[in-house]
Amino acid sequence: MIRTIPPLDREALEQGLRRLKLRHMREHIDDINELALQEEPSYLDFLAYLVSREVEGRERTRRAIRLKAARFPFYRTIENFDFTLQNSVSQQTLRDLAQLEFVRARENVVLLGPPGVGKTHLAVALGIEAVNQGYRVQFTTTGSDHLFQLISKAYEHRSLIVTSNLDFQGWGRLFDQPATTAAFWTGCCTTLM
Repeated sequence: MIRTIPPLDREALEQGLRRLKLRHMREHIDDINELALQEEPSYLDFLAYLVSREVEGRERTRRAIRLKAARFPFYRTIENFDFTLQNSVSQQTLRDLAQLEFVRARENVVLLGPPGVGKTHLAVALGIEAVNQGYRVQFTTTGSDHLFQLISKAYEHRSLIVTSNLDFQGWGRLFDQPATTAAFWTGCCTTLM
């Protein structure tokens, strides 16, 4: 049985793309058509191109949704961290952390130091890298009374990046009397799922 391709019905094409939820194809149909006319690819090459464009578009949309859901206070990357001002931070260690092996191993990262040294910047940067690699992330600032609950809930199921202005010796005070010691805790927690 030989079939012939009917002439283009633009409205039917757009409805079909909408029905199949191929939004990215639908939004760029004129550009895609122009490219096909100029390059004259084989049908399979053209189909592969269409599919790859749709997949890329959907991943951009998913990334944008994950980024918004993370509720970062600002957008920071490891690349825009000024290592010259903060030389106690190893660039190689951060690049290793950005590979997110600690997330796959369900391990945690704790960043300690005085105010203004870039702990939150690095926590956000690692969280954004996790978003880019497909993980769901949630950024929160948390008082000491909530920190213990958060760590307990995440234990063995999720990775955390915790920042604090207190050194580890000071952490014991946090959990002795949570309601009165909340003022001692300043930090954030990035949960990676």
